[in-house]
Amino acid sequence: MLLVMLLILSTDKLLQLQLAVVKLLLKLITTSKKIIYNSRSIQALSVMYEGACSFIVKVIFQVITFLLLLVTFNSCSTQTNFSNTNFRALAYAGSALGIRIEEHDDHALFLEAATWLGTPYVAGGTTRSGVDCSGLTMAIYARIYNKQLHRRSVEQYERDVQLKERCQLQQGDLVFFRTPNSSEQCGHVGIFLKDDKFIHAGSRGVVVESLEGSYWQKYWLAGGKCVIKNK
Repeated sequence: MLLVMLLILSTDKLLQLQLAVVKLLLKLITTSKKIIYNSRSIQALSVMYEGACSFIVKVIFQVITFLLLLVTFNSCSTQTNFSNTNFRALAYAGSALGIRIEEHDDHALFLEAATWLGTPYVAGGTTRSGVDCSGLTMAIYARIYNKQLHRRSVEQYERDVQLKERCQLQQGDLVFFRTPNSSEQCGHVGIFLKDDKFIHAGSRGVVVESLEGSYWQKYWLAGGKCVIKNK
């Protein structure tokens, strides 16, 4: 959270913050000198001097750490070509999805997934006006990974992925489930995000849920890494 806040700050605000820190350090040093020189007790002088020095060292260490973090993330933002708006969007997406988004996560996936939250469920739908489970996976994969999945969840399960166990899941993998009273082996699909959470379109519309949920554990089928070539 601290790192996101630092990245959101404008350059002017960062300069003002650095100037304020420097002024604070100068004030602390001046105050410590006055206290030391005004002390009449040699013992008190020694104790107060050591305490003042220790405090100043701690403050300087914290400031240096802060500035190193600032430089690091300014460098990261330059390398990844993200603007302040992108980081605000990531902060919003993480909050909406209930996920802590970190530097090496699939940012494009999380940003896109967040925009689908709340979309109503419509059988056969593939747009933000209404979407079903395989329509959602198709839309996100086409936009983020430039891959054209098959239309139905059972086809995605049988033709589009290399199957894997749940413990092997990575961000963006498809997750497949059986459905009650269905004659087909696979009846539902979603996209794995992280921390056992996945996004899917169900009866309540597009939502994020946990694979740890009893329903999803009961009907879990498999995960899958997409093996379709780019369009």
